[in-house]
Amino acid sequence: MDDLTARPLLDSVVISATSEIKRRRERFSARSLVAWQVGAHGNKVELSTFADDVRSALNVRRADIQFTKFHPEDFFITCSNQSDRDAILRQPRLATASGRDESLHGIPARFRYHARLCLEGIPMHARTDEAAAKIIGRKCSIHYVEEYSRRGNYNRTFDLWIWTDEPRAIPRGGPFSLTSADEEGLSMDILLPDLEPHRNPPPSEPKEG
Repeated sequence: MDDLTARPLLDSVVISATSEIKRRRERFSARSLVAWQVGAHGNKVELSTFADDVRSALNVRRADIQFTKFHPEDFFITCSNQSDRDAILRQPRLATASGRDESLHGIPARFRYHARLCLEGIPMHARTDEAAAKIIGRKCSIHYVEEYSRRGNYNRTFDLWIWTDEPRAIPRGGPFSLTSADEEGLSMDILLPDLEPHRNPPPSEPKEG
């Protein structure tokens, strides 16, 4: 087994904002808010207790609102529509709540280098944005894939443009492995009543590739 004590303490990762990420950002910005408890024992309040209190105080149906634990605040609330979320924020009884702000615990970053990469040796059926993102490494973000590469009109290389602040971190080459297919998971955009924790059994054997 690998020595887990050798894991890096900190690392940075850059990813592209995909259409799914953009949809979720817009959805959470319009319908979600964060809330927290006041006092020394605020973080010990049960999620079900907080949810029942908010539904009762604001007269919101169970099917129209979802509550989850959240860090570093205490609770993350998602409404089925923006009007319910706005009504909650106007309630004086819920003073310890605010609209979701993705920059609250983030650090602004700027990527200075825009580079074109031509990737060789990728099988035709594996020429996807996901595969390219793995190959170029954690310090890069895909800007776009050249249209002729996306359409398969030119197959010698898979050509794309990236943003990065560390061009020296782009690998020169390496092995490329494709694992056996996994069962497809559920869509991330599902209705509120179905957003419950789903526990899958751990794999019993190593992944083959």
